[in-house]
Amino acid sequence: MPSKPKITILNVDDNDAARYVISRILRKAGFEVKEAATGRDALRLVKENPDLIILDVNLPDMNGFEVCQRIKADPTGASIPVLHVSATYVQSEAKIKGLESGADGYLAQSVEPAELIATVKALLRTRQAEETARALAQQWQVTFDAISDGVCLLDLEGRVVRCNKSATNFLKKPSDEILAGAIHELVYSKLDALERNPFLRMRESRRREVVDLRIGDQWFHIMVDPLLDESGNLVGAVHIMNDITERKRTEEALRLHKLELEVQNRELMETQIQLEESRNKYSDLYDFAPLGYFTFDKNGVILEVNLTGANQLGKERRFLIGKPFSSYIVEGYKDVFRYHCAQVFESQTRQICEIEILNKRRGIQFHARLESVPVQDSSGGSVCRTSLSDITERKRAEEERARLLARERAARAEAEAAARKLREADRRKDEFLAMLGHELRNPLAPILTAVQVMRLRGVEDPETLKRAMEVVERQVRYQARLIDDLLDVSRITRGKIELQKEPVELATVVAHAVETSRPLIEARRHALSVSLPQEPVWLEADPIRLEQVLANLLNNAAKYTEPGGRIWLTGTREGNEIVLKVRDTGIGISPEMLSQVFDLFIQADQSLARSQGGLGIGLTLARSLVEMHGGRISAYSAGLGQGSEFTVRLPLMPKGQGRDEAGRQKARESSGVLSSPRRILVVDDNVDAARTLGELLELWGHQVRVVHDGPTAIETARSYRPEVVLLDIGLPKMDGYEVARRLRQLPGLSGMVLVALTGYGQEEDQNRAREAGFDYHFTKPVDLADLRKLLVHGSRHLS
Repeated sequence: MPSKPKITILNVDDNDAARYVISRILRKAGFEVKEAATGRDALRLVKENPDLIILDVNLPDMNGFEVCQRIKADPTGASIPVLHVSATYVQSEAKIKGLESGADGYLAQSVEPAELIATVKALLRTRQAEETARALAQQWQVTFDAISDGVCLLDLEGRVVRCNKSATNFLKKPSDEILAGAIHELVYSKLDALERNPFLRMRESRRREVVDLRIGDQWFHIMVDPLLDESGNLVGAVHIMNDITERKRTEEALRLHKLELEVQNRELMETQIQLEESRNKYSDLYDFAPLGYFTFDKNGVILEVNLTGANQLGKERRFLIGKPFSSYIVEGYKDVFRYHCAQVFESQTRQICEIEILNKRRGIQFHARLESVPVQDSSGGSVCRTSLSDITERKRAEEERARLLARERAARAEAEAAARKLREADRRKDEFLAMLGHELRNPLAPILTAVQVMRLRGVEDPETLKRAMEVVERQVRYQARLIDDLLDVSRITRGKIELQKEPVELATVVAHAVETSRPLIEARRHALSVSLPQEPVWLEADPIRLEQVLANLLNNAAKYTEPGGRIWLTGTREGNEIVLKVRDTGIGISPEMLSQVFDLFIQADQSLARSQGGLGIGLTLARSLVEMHGGRISAYSAGLGQGSEFTVRLPLMPKGQGRDEAGRQKARESSGVLSSPRRILVVDDNVDAARTLGELLELWGHQVRVVHDGPTAIETARSYRPEVVLLDIGLPKMDGYEVARRLRQLPGLSGMVLVALTGYGQEEDQNRAREAGFDYHFTKPVDLADLRKLLVHGSRHLS
């Protein structure tokens, strides 16, 4: 066996004694020593390639720092370790300068022999390690260059850090032009759309991205895989270019030459076999690849697996060989894998699927992506070669992103809808308040004017008095109706209104509605035409509310039609319904307003609405009342200036039932007629209101007493013994509820009728009145026709 060559050390020192001492120590340690006394001699001897150089700093022709720099600048000496020794330059600054000049060590004279030998050996070990590393790097580069695919290692910005020979061939550029160049410019500069750039897509998705790209007259299948550090941070990418020009040509020709498919498949198999053989040669790269690699037979039994794949399943590799891969798949995905495997062998094409894997060692499940191709093994049989990548984080990110997007969209839509509603509500509120102020003030002007006229002319003039009274009555009724409509809308929206249904004949309701609306219709000189069925039409309805609906529609037709227009009210039977239509030749409704015409506070023409009066609540109230009767209401208009038509559909009573029930009702009412004048007690702290009401009752022929507080009312009732008490709720000293309770306790007055007079008309106010003992509840201002009817028909039911 040949002896190992001695290590040669070049000792450079102009001091003969010092040079001798160091050379003697080195030779004694078994090293071969060459000596030089000047820098020039040292540079000449460096060409003989010594293993290490000991270099004095203080030389006669040039200092040791300059000599070291020249040695390191020459490729032949760049890798030789240089150890500075000096008895003069021993300060830290000198040591730093020496090391910065390229020296690998620095010792001060006089150095201990053991320290010198230890330092020399350490530097030699370092050089040997570097040479070993360079040799391994060269071997790796040879292996790297042997890969047929063009492979580039990229940094995070897409600059090329390393590339193999195939990459230089594919890109038709020398490696020095490729290195540090941007992959975007080298490969993708002519791409039309940036989204096709797989490197940019990989940076976003952090998973493999692929693209087929034509460069010149060649086609490449490009795969870009992420490189992650130990913390999972993206630090770069592996960019692989596979020349698929032949495959592309084959695919193009396949449409015309089906038989060529077998030839191409054989070529593909051969290529895959070569890749398999190449993988076996580089087993370390295979074992420690970022993906798990498996080989399965047709039954899904594991034939081969790399170390990464074994770790993914949580088993040692030797325990996996020969075991079915499906035993590591979560239930529910086993059939997916079996179908995937079968498709690989049947189609002889690449297949991809996603499943869930169980790592039995760690007891966890993770999402996995399988990418499989069929290959031939060494015996000529077919096996399935599969890569397994953990896509759990990607799945979680996708699910979280989907959840966040859905939540964001819902929140944005909800916020926008709420903002729109708030803006619309605010706008309607402002318009409503403006209209409410306008409508509440409007009746006051003619009332005050009428009072002034009576004051100036006196009440002796009958015509003046009559006109003034008509004005006051009309305006007060209008204001009362306005307030009632507002209260009705409030009751309906809170579900607090109750219909007083009874059998009613349609003609009677229509006649009352027409009579209510006639003053406005005649004032605007409209022609009204009413057409109803010849035979009686009976409905089960609240006559007051139904009259309110029709009067509202007639009033709207009169208000929104230019003077001298026409209005039609028609009724026809359609099956079990009566269809009522109110049509006019008025201003019409625009298409965009037609869908909103029944909404609260909506008016089709604000300027006209202001001039004609109204709060935009009439149609809302009409719709609610019609629906409470089990009916429907709709609006139609051909457009502005084309008039409008409102249609009300109501259910009919069964034939004959309405007439019978109406007869019974009439009999009940006639049985309670009070034909003689009544004793009436009026209780109200408003002296004017109490006095005028008392005078009116006396004009009707009744006996009347008027008092203004609760205690007086109770004392008067004991002696006067009234049949009817008209009692205000808001009294001083004792409110009307308490007065009613005490009146009910008086002996001998059980038949007395108590009527509450109040400005509060909500359902809870009626309930409170009923509990206190009232028979009737009238909201101010009192409808005198209703009051007169009450005094004639003495019922004991609160309504």
